[in-house]
Amino acid sequence: MLTPKQKAIVTAYKRCFATEDGLEVLKDLKRWTILNRPGILAGQPIDKDRLLFDEAQRMLILYILSKVEANLDETPTEAETQETQRW
Repeated sequence: MLTPKQKAIVTAYKRCFATEDGLEVLKDLKRWTILNRPGILAGQPIDKDRLLFDEAQRMLILYILSKVEANLDETPTEAETQETQRW
């Protein structure tokens, strides 16, 4: 089971992003970021700074999606538990 704090966070994400407008924003963010594209292309030079920036964008979108799609009755992962403890 999620802790009360984790449930509150998930609920807040769902209020923001699980609405029709919120889902449209997420759809746009997915197109704008490299979520579904490779960060490194064959035959192209690797820009480490750009790669880190792109991966941070990908991580943020995936984090938001994980909250929107979370089941409030499921057991939190170890990473989610540690994340909540940091706050």
